[in-house]
Amino acid sequence: MPFKPHPTDPTKVIYKTSEYWIPKPWQGLTDKGIEKVYETTNAQTLRPQDRLVIFNFARAIEAACREKNG
Repeated sequence: MPFKPHPTDPTKVIYKTSEYWIPKPWQGLTDKGIEKVYETTNAQTLRPQDRLVIFNFARAIEAACREKNG
C-alpha cells in the first residue's frame, strides 16, 4: 500500500514510495469497453453513422493518454 498514516494528523495520509511497488501496466480500451460507455451515454441519440466517429474519437483519446503516460 503506497499510503501510510500521517504521524500527527489522523485525517491525513502520506504517500510512501516502495522499492517493491510496481506500476500497473497500461491497459487500453477494448471495443466492448467503448461500446459499454457508448451505451450508457446520450450518444445513443446520434445517427448510426456517427458511431464510427465516436469510436475513432475514443481511440484518439486513448492514444493521447498512452503517449502522455509513456
